[in-house]
Formats: sequence, structure tokens, C-alpha cells
Amino acid sequence: MYDAIIVGAGPAGSHMAWLLAREGLRVAIIDREAFPRDKVCGGGLSRKALNLLGVDISPVIERRMTGAFISYRNHSTIVKDTLTSPGCTVLRNAFDEFLLQRAVSADAQFFRARLLPISK
Repeated sequence: MYDAIIVGAGPAGSHMAWLLAREGLRVAIIDREAFPRDKVCGGGLSRKALNLLGVDISPVIERRMTGAFISYRNHSTIVKDTLTSPGCTVLRNAFDEFLLQRAVSADAQFFRARLLPISK
């Protein structure tokens, strides 16, 4: 019996599981993949995202951002070479595993559920 069942153990699901579990709720996280798993997208984190996580992710940071090139259709490029609130990049397999383990350490339970094809 669970108070919350979260489908998807990516960053949003694992973070929500941690938030709920640390409040004493019984939480299950279900994902179709085993962790750690490869995920090629979404490795850039803004300072705002880092602040929302409320945890030091230094162990999984690959690079810190100190500047950015912003352009639209290769025109009007803006260069920001000193950002006051830098973000970072992470490898999703390490980042997602880090957040999932944080949720599990707060007593959320993780289940791998292989999805079966629906038959008629």
C-alpha cells in the first residue's frame, strides 16, 4: 500500500519521490528501465534548476558553465562570457541514478516494470 505511485524515475519523478518520502509518505517509483541507464538528452542544468533540487550534485557534475552563446537561426548572436549564476552539465545516467538513490535513501521504493505489449 502506497500513498503515492510515481511512474518514471527520471529527474522529475525521482525528485518528487524524495520530496514525498522525506515527509513520511509511502512512495513507489516505477520505471521500465533498470538504473543507471543511458539517456543522451537533457544534460544541461541552470542555476535555477540546481537551486530547486536543494542538494549538492558535485559528484555528478561534468562541467560548470561560465558563459553562453545565444542565437536565433544563426543571426544576432549574443555572447555572455561571464555569467553571474552559472549552471552545469551532467551525464544523465549518473545524474538520474544520483537522484533515484536520494529518493530510495529517503525510503521510496523503486520497481522496474517491463511494459508488455497490449493485446486485443
